[in-house]
Formats: sequence, structure tokens, C-alpha cells
Amino acid sequence: MLEFNIDGLIGPTHHFGGLGIGNIASESNRSRVSHPRLAALEGLSKMRKLHELGKPQFFLPPPKRPNGRWLKAVGFDHSNPDDWKRCFEFFPTVFSSALSSSFMWMANAASVSAGVDCKDGKSRVVVANLAASLHRGQECEERFMQLVDLFHHSNSMEIIAGIPGLTPLRDEGAANIMRLWNAHNHQGIYVFVYGDGGRDAIEKNGASTPQRSATLHPSRQTLLASRLVSNLLRIHDTRIHFVQQHSDAIDAGVFHNDVIATSHENFLLVHSRAFHNQPLELERISDTFLRQNGEALRILEIEESELALEEAVKTYLFNSQIVTLSDGHWMMLCPQECQQSEPVQKMLRRIQKVESRIRDIAFVSLRESMANGGGPACLRLRAYATEREIRELPARYRIDDESLDFLERFIASEYPETVRLHDFLDSDLRAHCEWISNSLFDYRKSSRP
Repeated sequence: MLEFNIDGLIGPTHHFGGLGIGNIASESNRSRVSHPRLAALEGLSKMRKLHELGKPQFFLPPPKRPNGRWLKAVGFDHSNPDDWKRCFEFFPTVFSSALSSSFMWMANAASVSAGVDCKDGKSRVVVANLAASLHRGQECEERFMQLVDLFHHSNSMEIIAGIPGLTPLRDEGAANIMRLWNAHNHQGIYVFVYGDGGRDAIEKNGASTPQRSATLHPSRQTLLASRLVSNLLRIHDTRIHFVQQHSDAIDAGVFHNDVIATSHENFLLVHSRAFHNQPLELERISDTFLRQNGEALRILEIEESELALEEAVKTYLFNSQIVTLSDGHWMMLCPQECQQSEPVQKMLRRIQKVESRIRDIAFVSLRESMANGGGPACLRLRAYATEREIRELPARYRIDDESLDFLERFIASEYPETVRLHDFLDSDLRAHCEWISNSLFDYRKSSRP
């Protein structure tokens, strides 16, 4: 069984709406000039790097924006200039949400299980409801349809619509799940990280007694949602842990676990202020990994004295993407911001010393994504299949030399270079963005009408 990546291509309506609750980068960059063309090319450049490393890489095109169906449900018709202008003037958050391009972050789109870990041997994808955010909740149905199309020939992968989009069931997908696995037989364990335990927070299946609620920002994942998602994924109960985020981390801007912890194979990299009751939780996770997979889990815990929580959030070190190369060694793809931070550079040297399999560290520029709160790992959804099953996935979603060359040319020639939110009052710009999105759904046959 192999790991492969599915990235989301950023759309032409990419803007800084400041809609990410608890996301410091998103909130602080609200109303800045955005660069949709650069944003899409940056994401595509990361995909190209993974492709050149020999990693199976797929992409999903951006859903059409503005989302006319969603707007109509809240009482607006964007094809009516007066109505669209009224939406902008009196309901700017709705206006921005209808144009939201945050579906680039595929790590939020769904949760994934590998068949080797499941009760019936079948892999599954559960689409995230993203109910914590006004602008992202509309993506659930769109991503479900795309993922069904991507896997429609697969008998080994089941796509499941998200759990109900209710506040107590808010779910943000793989950004709050770490899968740790044995590279020899690929069997793994799953660490589900939640922020709000609610009434469901009891000592069960490794979930610890809840701490106080965060004081500055609401949490984006609930324990009940994580439990229900794990149930839908059909993972063996003995391979699951539920761990609560530390409230200090949430208040510092750790809106998803992948901002403060990451994992790859049998290696866990985590900040010391990531989880509530962290020493006990790490001990439990290690014991489960050893019991289930027959080998020791390697953990590197970075102390606050080594790297301040605020610096970790600012640079997105823990949102780096680790991949296994053909020779068995690893490469770590870090945001360019990590290269500009002396404390992070020091930590990277220590990481390589502790984990010798990380032979190479590369830095990727994702300036536009980072300004909205997303690094390399945010841009991809990890999935698992055999080599034959991966080959059978539809070619139109595959990243290869042909698709990369076409997409780069198309984006460079058609995407807006810069936009502010009010620019989308222009009907010509909106129509062009809709044409771009429609074209990308069938990119190999795209031609200007």
C-alpha cells in the first residue's frame, strides 16, 4: 500500500477576507491585496516538486465562485447588479464567503483511513462538514462530488458524505488527525485531536479528562465529531486515540493540530504545548504504537524554551510536509518563512540530528497561502492505495508533465494578477472567474469560447 497526495488548486477568486476564526494570519491580513495568479502557481510549484520526486500526486480543481446556489439560499442573486452590490455593502462577510477560495487546503477537506487498519479491510474517505466556518461549510457537498468522481472506479475506497453540519459536530478533517504507521506492513494508529470535549468528554478510548475551554478563540473540532468520524472510517478501536488540544495553543492561533504537530511513518514531531496532559498522552500513544505495530514510536518533543509557541505559529514549522523518497530517506518541505527564522533553523538542525532519515530539507514559497494561514501540509490530503489502484484513478486529476505544463500556462494567462474584495463587483471579472473554474473541471479540453 502506498501513500499518495491530493492537492486542491486555488481558485481565481482568492482574496483575504479574514474569515478564518482563530486563524491569526487570516485575521491579520484581512482586506490586503491578494495575488490569485501567484497563489495558484505557488501551489502548483509544490505539486511539481512532489511529482519530480516520484510521489503520486493528484489535484482537484476549484469549485465555481461566486457560489450562486449558496447565495440564493441566503437571499441574494449575484446576477442582479443591485442585489450583488447590496450584499457587498450590508453583508460583506456573506459577500466574501460566496467568493471564498479556501478550498485550496485539502487537509481540511476530509478524513482518510487505510484499509489495512479497518475492520473490513476497506479504505474510506469521510468528507469534513467544516461547520465551524461560514465560508467553508459550503464546500462539503462540492468536495464530496469531486471525490466520488475521483474514486468512482475504485472498489477499495468508499467516499462518505460528512456528518451533519451542526455546531456540536464541527469537523475539519485530516488537519486534526495524525496517522502513524509501520513502513514494513503499513499498518498504523490514528491520533484524533479535538479542541472542545463538550458533554462527550469522558475517559474512553484514550481520551483524557477535558481541560478548560480556550479563552480567546473557539475550537474548530469537537470530540464527538472525531468519534463519529472514526466510527464512519471503520478503524479498529484498538488503533485510535483521542487527544485534546492545549488551550494555550488554540489561543496562540493553533486552529488545527497540523499547525503544532506533524507525523510521518513512525516519527512524531510535536511542540510541548500541543496537547492537554501531554506527557501521559504521548506515553499512551507510544504504548499503542508498540503494541499494534511491533516497533517503537520515535517522538521529538520541542520545548517552549527551544521554540516559542508564537514563533511556531508564525513560521508554520509543524505544517511542513515530510515525504519518503525512492531510496527510503525522507525530505522535509518547509515554508520559506522557516528559512528566515533563526530559532527554526536551529530546530531544523536538531530535527535532522535526531531523525537521520530526514536527509534533505527544502523550502517552498507559499506566500499567499501562508498569509491566509496555510503551509505545505495544509495543501494536501494524504490517501492510501495500491500501485495498481493509483494507476486506475482518472487521468484528468493526475499531476504529470502534461497537466503541469498546461495548468501553469493557463493560470499565467487567465488568472487575475491582483484583486481586492470590491473588485468582484465587476460583472466581467466575475464572469471570467466562473469561466476559469468551468474550464478547469475538464482542463485537458479547455479552450476559450
